[in-house]
Amino acid sequence: MHEKICLFLFCLLFGAFSISENTLFAQNIFFKNSLLLNEALIKKDQKILNDLLDSDLSYGHSNGWIESKSELLKNNSEGILIYKSISVDTSTIWTQVNHRLAFVRYTMHVEVNLRGKDIGLKMHVGQVWKRKGRQWKLLFRQSAKLA
Repeated sequence: MHEKICLFLFCLLFGAFSISENTLFAQNIFFKNSLLLNEALIKKDQKILNDLLDSDLSYGHSNGWIESKSELLKNNSEGILIYKSISVDTSTIWTQVNHRLAFVRYTMHVEVNLRGKDIGLKMHVGQVWKRKGRQWKLLFRQSAKLA
C-alpha cells in the first residue's frame, strides 16, 4: 500500500496538475525549506531534520536506495552517508501548491561520502511536502542522476 501511495505522489509530482496556487510566496517557502533540509543534512542536525521530515517519509536516492525517516536520521548521525556539499541550481526550481500538498523540483550538484567512498553527482530532485497544521513536512523525495 505504501508503495502505491509513493508511486501516485511521484506521478503527481512529474505530471500535470490542474489546480495550482503557484505563487512567488509558495516558491520561497519551499525553496527555503529545501535549503534548510540540505543544510541540516550537511551539518547532521538531527533536531531540524526531525522537524522537517514527516513520519511517513520515503526518501529515494538516485542509486535506488530508499530510506524511511528513522533510517535517514540513523544513517545521517552514524555517518553512513555524509553530505559534504549540496549546490542547488536556482534557475531550475519549480514549485506547485495544492491545498495540503506542495511539489518541488530542482537540479543540484552534491558531494557525498557513502560508506567511505567519495561521490560527486549532478541530480534532478523531486519532493512532495505535506502540510501538518501550520508546518510543512517532507513526505517524499526522489532523485535521479543526470549525465
